[in-house]
Amino acid sequence: MTELEEANIEWRSPVQYQIETEDIQSLAREQKQVMVNSGQQAELLFEHEDFDVRELNISVWVNDEKKKLELSDNRTFYFPEVKGEYVLDLVLRTSKGYVQYAGNIVIQ
Repeated sequence: MTELEEANIEWRSPVQYQIETEDIQSLAREQKQVMVNSGQQAELLFEHEDFDVRELNISVWVNDEKKKLELSDNRTFYFPEVKGEYVLDLVLRTSKGYVQYAGNIVIQ
């Protein structure tokens, strides 16, 4: 698919790294739109994984309603069937900290 934008980060490695975004939906809408098909399957991939994943959640926002998407053990999920513009919200909690990513999705 594409890279998602880092929205909120609290990461512990040799150096502490922190970013705070108050309005994740606004941040996501500023990103380039990614076109996907209705019901399309997608897979979450990380550039590197030098941490233990403790929690991984993916949701979409449409207007002010948040809907959690089912994520399989192999990190695949399906986009909603309903066409429209969505904000993708990914939350990753690890042994090294917390990261929230945002994306601007259009389901066609």
